[in-house]
Amino acid sequence: MNYYLNFLNLVKAFSAEDNHAALEAEAKLILDEIALSEYNQEPMTVSDVMSLTHIASSATLHRKLSDLLNGGHIEFIFKDNNRRTKYVHLTSSSTSYYKQLSSLFKKAKA
Repeated sequence: MNYYLNFLNLVKAFSAEDNHAALEAEAKLILDEIALSEYNQEPMTVSDVMSLTHIASSATLHRKLSDLLNGGHIEFIFKDNNRRTKYVHLTSSSTSYYKQLSSLFKKAKA
């Protein structure tokens, strides 16, 4: 049995019901980078996201970041009194999305 292909089938069925499925490829890659940074307890700033030029151009990164924000997938948070640096965090909806993907991964291995 190919666990990865089984996982892809499960994700495909799950994606039909989830609003994250409508995200374009670049937006999903950006969201994954933000999720990884949170997982590693190294929150990203907007500047950090804008430096992800291996994903897309600066203009595209800016547009996709706006799409993620307007879609309720991420939020900007200021720390302490520093109002110049915006940190990018997953919303509870996106955190739930990654937990569901993890659950599907476990299911694919079963």
